[in-house]
Amino acid sequence: MRLSTWKQQDYTSKLAETPDEWSDIVVPISTRASTPSTSSQRRYWEGEFGSDLNLAGWTKSITGKPTITVGSVTLNNSMAEMMQGYGGAAVDNLDRLLSGFDRGEYDMVAIGRAMIANPDWVQTSSSRQTSQAVHR
Repeated sequence: MRLSTWKQQDYTSKLAETPDEWSDIVVPISTRASTPSTSSQRRYWEGEFGSDLNLAGWTKSITGKPTITVGSVTLNNSMAEMMQGYGGAAVDNLDRLLSGFDRGEYDMVAIGRAMIANPDWVQTSSSRQTSQAVHR
């Protein structure tokens, strides 16, 4: 299941403003889910609820279940910009990804737009770093 706190068209509109509100949403779902949840946010490296912990980290800390983080892995632009044909500007933002793995904040990473914007993404040095993170 993929969960998010914001609307695609309005990043300031949040489904949950606090960890307690997020807990009210994810706990009932997690009691019935047998697979990891994907916690989607605009930029995976940004903390939620005024903390350094991202949405996948909050979901895992609340439910105790495995989570998948996702959101602008190796990108610096928005979905709206990509839809307008601006592609995905490559950036090296994997340090936060690796440190989140090391801290046990999430268990997996989903990558979508980066691979759509760059079909050769898996052959880049950044993707090799991501592959190393996945095998930790």
